[in-house]
Amino acid sequence: GFVLLPVIIAFFVSEVQLNSVKSVQDDKAGKDFGSVTERLASVTQTNDESNQVRFRLWQHAIDYTKHHPIIGSGIGNWKIASIPYQRTITNDLYVPVHAHNDFLEVFAELGIPGGLLYLSLFICVIVFTYKTFYSKADEETKLIAVFSLMAFTGYAVDALFNFPLERPISQVFFAFIVAVNIGAYIKGREEQAETEEKDAIQRTTAFKPLFGLVAFLFLIPSLYVTYLTYKSLIVQRSVLGDLNNEPLKLDWKVIVPSFPSIPNLTATAQPVEAIKGRYLYEVGKYDEAMVLLDKGQKANPVIGYSEFLKAGVYFRLGKFDSARRNALVAFDLRPKAKTYFQTLIAVLAKLKDTTAIKKAFVEFDRYRHWAYGYNLYLLGMLNAERDLSLPERKNAAKELLVMADSALHMFPTELEAKDVMTRKEEIVRILQAQIMPTVTATQLTEAQKYYAAGVAAFGTGVAGKDDLKKAASLFIKAGSLSPGDYTIFENAAMCYFNMQDFKTALTYFDKALAIGTSTNGKSEFFKGVALINLGKKDEGCSALKISKSKNYKEKEAELNTILKERCGQ
Repeated sequence: GFVLLPVIIAFFVSEVQLNSVKSVQDDKAGKDFGSVTERLASVTQTNDESNQVRFRLWQHAIDYTKHHPIIGSGIGNWKIASIPYQRTITNDLYVPVHAHNDFLEVFAELGIPGGLLYLSLFICVIVFTYKTFYSKADEETKLIAVFSLMAFTGYAVDALFNFPLERPISQVFFAFIVAVNIGAYIKGREEQAETEEKDAIQRTTAFKPLFGLVAFLFLIPSLYVTYLTYKSLIVQRSVLGDLNNEPLKLDWKVIVPSFPSIPNLTATAQPVEAIKGRYLYEVGKYDEAMVLLDKGQKANPVIGYSEFLKAGVYFRLGKFDSARRNALVAFDLRPKAKTYFQTLIAVLAKLKDTTAIKKAFVEFDRYRHWAYGYNLYLLGMLNAERDLSLPERKNAAKELLVMADSALHMFPTELEAKDVMTRKEEIVRILQAQIMPTVTATQLTEAQKYYAAGVAAFGTGVAGKDDLKKAASLFIKAGSLSPGDYTIFENAAMCYFNMQDFKTALTYFDKALAIGTSTNGKSEFFKGVALINLGKKDEGCSALKISKSKNYKEKEAELNTILKERCGQ
């Protein structure tokens, strides 16, 4: 009664006080705290999203223990063991680092023997409290044992639903409470011991300094590992944010040597060696990068990060078969990772493998249904089909148009729907492209003469207005004789563009694009600039985005500036 009565009174007082405070707060202010009954009720709500995640994590930990009952995954390795379970659940490279239950996580990491050993820590505290409370110890010692058990129970409840084992401040609390409880237990034994037992206890006490020395020696390796981990976390704090940048902003010369030798994984389970490899591969040090990526692949073989980066290296080197092999491995491991999907589509488009593009899209869309996937699918198919004849491209474009319209209907408000609209506009231009008549050898010869004369009149692009008019007329004559050559109309458009006759320039840019064979993005870039100058910002930005998707390099810096400052991209 002396123990339970204050607890019961405290329970009712806290209920009244917390409800009183919440009644005068708005909903937002009171959402971060609740009464005991509210907390208990939230834990039992099976339809609550956070609880569903917890229950799923618990199931995974239990299943892993069933399949690895003796050894487990190794202490601290749940963040690796959990990844296959989350393959089709979590997006991108998110990894559930903790099982949200220390007991289940330790069983999964150390197997049943190690899990029972961890559980015995809690059982020992209960047993010690019981023995102290029913011993001949004085009342003060008994109270210390009981209240330390109550505090320890708070930690145990937290361990059931969260992961205090990973929180240093919680571990300090854990060590302190256990020390208090064991201290009370030892004091209780001494108080009730007979004389001869006291002598035995005193003899045991004489070894305490030795025990302390041995414990300290065992802690030295732990201190070293903890220090290196701390240094690594400092570097990770900067690097993990930088990994979202394209290109990376931090200097590889600073980052690569900054990581200590251990740990070999980040707090989010990404291989450190693979991260270092990415910094090297971004600056063209491919050989050094591949060595590090191989090491990262061994450190965490189930996240696919090294394979994803290796696919990028091989893509840059033009080894597209190797790029496809690695991209497929990465995507198979994490089919909900948008960067993995993006890389795979780019590789398959380069290989003109439309069947594989469709298969990859179906897999991605099955687990992550959004406009982003449709946009990449359409972009990949358009790039893969660029070398087809115009009639074949038209037939393929009809199917793509249906896909684009379907995506715009399903995701009308998503930000990525703008990219789908850009793809649709490109598809429509293919469908509107004319199949050009056959050009005779005589016509082609005449067209080449007019074209050469137009180039000469145009000069270096800084010709006077009269020269530009002459060049434009010559290009137009060449185009009438050879209407299937888009560069002729593109050059005519450039003449009018340089004369700042943007309206006429648009006519010939459209003629060039209608042919459907332009692949470098030049016409789209200058058409976009012309539209913006005419006050048609939305149409202009759409054309500029198409130019960027075609990887137009000649005006890359200017293109990025316009997209950022005028189009908000």
